[in-house]
Amino acid sequence: MKKIILIVMLFSIIIIVNAQEETAKFPYKNSFSLSPFGFANKTLYLNYERGFGNKFGLQLSGGVYYYEKEYANLGYMGELQFRYYFQAKPYKEYTWNRFFFAPYVFDRQYQISDYKYRVYDHNYNNYTEYIKDYYINSYGGGTVIGYNLVVKKFTMEVFLGGGIKLCTTDVTGDAKNEFQDDIISPAYRGIVPKAGFNLGFNF
Repeated sequence: MKKIILIVMLFSIIIIVNAQEETAKFPYKNSFSLSPFGFANKTLYLNYERGFGNKFGLQLSGGVYYYEKEYANLGYMGELQFRYYFQAKPYKEYTWNRFFFAPYVFDRQYQISDYKYRVYDHNYNNYTEYIKDYYINSYGGGTVIGYNLVVKKFTMEVFLGGGIKLCTTDVTGDAKNEFQDDIISPAYRGIVPKAGFNLGFNF
């Protein structure tokens, strides 16, 4: 009899906890954040998320990239994530632990200005230097899984995943070695990893 009572009490506690979790409503509908690691890559990257209840969110991200050495590299980028929070629990007052899965799509535009390259002239046995501008448009999509911590209005999140990246470009000649040779190059095509860390606030 005691065992039955204990089992009933245990199931009652589980039901009560689940009911509390289901009725607990996430207190914010909007979130604004930025990627601090983007500055190391010469990028200003901002995120805005609109929440729809406890389970769903739509995040729009945008950024500007600029880097200048022998040539100028200017880029614009945008991304859309549809987030499903498969676990969202209040831990303490004003504190939430949320885990999410999110498919995403992205588009990036790069303008390479004043790129200098040399072509060997067999008739004169020397090199001729040229200056040219290049255009790169990369796009693709994938999925990520992540963790979002909310403490009052402060939010912090990390995520990891990957996808596929395609591009159209007019890059030719020796410039391909610089803009297409590795996985972080703007004109790279193929499977790419994706990881991120964002800090921001909710409102």
